[in-house]
Amino acid sequence: MSRSRLAALCIALLAHPAAGLDAPSPSPALPPCAAPEYRQFDFWLGDWNVYGPDGSLAGTNDVTREFDGCVVQEHWVATGPPPQRGSSFNTWSPVSRRWHQTWVDSTGGFLLLDGELKDGASGRCAASAE
Repeated sequence: MSRSRLAALCIALLAHPAAGLDAPSPSPALPPCAAPEYRQFDFWLGDWNVYGPDGSLAGTNDVTREFDGCVVQEHWVATGPPPQRGSSFNTWSPVSRRWHQTWVDSTGGFLLLDGELKDGASGRCAASAE
């Protein structure tokens, strides 16, 4: 086989690697947030009535999974007084191997929380508020 024909064959095979070969089908890619850590707070999902220490209704909390399963979002409405609406975004960071929460509300409140679950229970949590 001449060099030019061999080169053309190599180029054709590189351009179409499965041509003439029985290559296995590629595995389907996993969704970006498919790791089990993204499901550690699934118990929190749902509509919740939240009661204060005296047993009176303090507010409602609707917790949903958003952004293709990558975020757990909290939607808080306090009964007041004072009236308050707030939301938190919670996501797992594969880089730091910790959960991150950013909370904002209608009173100007802002809170950042970082933490992790240890042995299925709440672990250490570091918080900063501004």
